[in-house]
Amino acid sequence: MTVGFVMIKVHSGGELQAYNKLKNVSDVVEIYQIFGEFDLIVKIVGDDFESIANIVVHKIRTIDEVIDTKTITGMEI
Repeated sequence: MTVGFVMIKVHSGGELQAYNKLKNVSDVVEIYQIFGEFDLIVKIVGDDFESIANIVVHKIRTIDEVIDTKTITGMEI
């Protein structure tokens, strides 16, 4: 199992819409609003690093309100 923490920047005022869309992404297991350079952070789980990349590119970055992401990945040891 591989885990990714994705920090997400959204358009001003788009936090709630992005949050609600992220709740419907099956690979997202946790979502938090944060303050600073990014607006949301999500925890995603995949089989490997490639699946984490696919989730970010095809399921998170395609949300209209999302303008930038930064991903930190890790895996169980």
